[in-house]
Amino acid sequence: MSTLRRDRNGNELLKGSLGEMALGLDGEMQILVDSLAARPGTQFEVKKSRRFDAVLNLQTTLSVSEKIKSTGIIEIALEGADRDYIQEVVDSVTNNLYLQRMQRLPSETESTLDFLGQQILSVKTDLSYSEEALNDFRSEPVSVDLSLEAGAALDSLVQIEKDISVMSID
Repeated sequence: MSTLRRDRNGNELLKGSLGEMALGLDGEMQILVDSLAARPGTQFEVKKSRRFDAVLNLQTTLSVSEKIKSTGIIEIALEGADRDYIQEVVDSVTNNLYLQRMQRLPSETESTLDFLGQQILSVKTDLSYSEEALNDFRSEPVSVDLSLEAGAALDSLVQIEKDISVMSID
């Protein structure tokens, strides 16, 4: 166990061990040091930033954009010198975007199902109307002009006889 920070009066502000979460300032500060590459006795200064300042700093260096519109494929870019920090931030942003998407998915699915349900009702109504119109048409008395029908049948018969005689001659 090593003291990570003392105030000006020498009082411990934060105490912890490598690989374990250290708490300080009555729970207001947490720090986890996974690995440390330094000579024995090296001192480090840990500064606490206001949340607003930290967010503002992140906004100036972080870029998140949709690669191709309406595909859900995003591009995340972060400028900085510390590769591990960049990887951690990008992983965190990716995980948060994934969780947000998973939280939105059920509501989007529900609204899609509601829309499809409304469309089915509309199609059923249109189908019922069309079936009713067809049945009404079928039940109407239909007048047939027998002379016109007989003439059409006679014309058809004459054409068939003509085709047969042309085939016989050839």
